[in-house]
Amino acid sequence: WDDDIDIAVMPECWDKMNRILTEELDRNKYSVINRKTHKRSACWQYLTEVSVNGTFRRFDYFREEVARKCGIVVDIFSLVKAPENKYIQKAWYWELGILDGVIGIKGYKPGTFQIPFLSKCFCRTIFKDTDISRICEMREKIQRKYNSKCGKYLIVPFGPNGRYPLGKTLYKAEWFQNVVMGKFTVYREGEAIESAMFPIPLNYEKILKKT
Repeated sequence: WDDDIDIAVMPECWDKMNRILTEELDRNKYSVINRKTHKRSACWQYLTEVSVNGTFRRFDYFREEVARKCGIVVDIFSLVKAPENKYIQKAWYWELGILDGVIGIKGYKPGTFQIPFLSKCFCRTIFKDTDISRICEMREKIQRKYNSKCGKYLIVPFGPNGRYPLGKTLYKAEWFQNVVMGKFTVYREGEAIESAMFPIPLNYEKILKKT
């Protein structure tokens, strides 16, 4: 019910996907927006967007120096491996949350969102003179630090102010192991104008109910 389409990509495919998008998309029609193409923006510390050139969507909540006005987009998020120990999970997510708060302080217009008190303290002491791109690089490194390990859980570390609660997006990795082809159709005024088949997780119902 929002203004875009969301896709999640397995951790091992993330870098390959970004490389292919950059090399093969028609740049006259589309723009690839992510940490490498827009380093100073707070918007893309954890995702890639493919934007349709010539369309417009305004972000009212970002400071002008970091906002990029893009239009119709597909949001592509990386699933990342999460630690199996629940206490380490919480500590890891807390670490991400602090950085998200600091990114919010540096990127959002004052008064747009409530920023956690601890993030304000961190920003005023440790990150006061740090460029926002450096903080986003730290965030990306931390969210990916368990990807090289075998894990039972996957998570999409995003949401309002950075993250949804662990209870909503901590998925079992086995739910994504097998796929089925699902048919998707675009309608205009009740008439089907385009259809295509796409691979989706076999356990999509479990994933949707969890979220």
